[in-house]
Amino acid sequence: MAKSEEGLKQLQALNDSSSKIDLKIDKIEMPNKWGVSNTTFDSKGTALKSDIIIYEANLKQFMTDVNVSGCTVTADLQAQEYVKASQNNDLDSMIAAVAGHESVHSTDDKNLKQRYENFKYNKNHHVEAEPERIETIILLQLNVH
Repeated sequence: MAKSEEGLKQLQALNDSSSKIDLKIDKIEMPNKWGVSNTTFDSKGTALKSDIIIYEANLKQFMTDVNVSGCTVTADLQAQEYVKASQNNDLDSMIAAVAGHESVHSTDDKNLKQRYENFKYNKNHHVEAEPERIETIILLQLNVH
């Protein structure tokens, strides 16, 4: 993450967070996602702790699938950047981008508040827009190399 300007900002946000944040790279499990931020809140909706998990095996599988299929075209900018990183065998950039995405879920006050409200009050806030934006920026910055 520190190799990109946006990734470095997200690392600083993780470091500056008032709640405890654990970042783990799981090399074995393969749930149907690339990463997750499991956050524990107090009764007022304040984040107490977040466990961020990046599922490396899923990212490796995506990289293999891209390289075996020869995939090069996709309409989505973020997906294009993941394809580019896969073709460059740049697993580190992929991990950094997913970690950046999950860091927003764990440190951004608005995102945390909306996630809490979605869970506690059955609201329907769209909490993925900003994490997706950050993820794409990190990929774009790292794929320049």
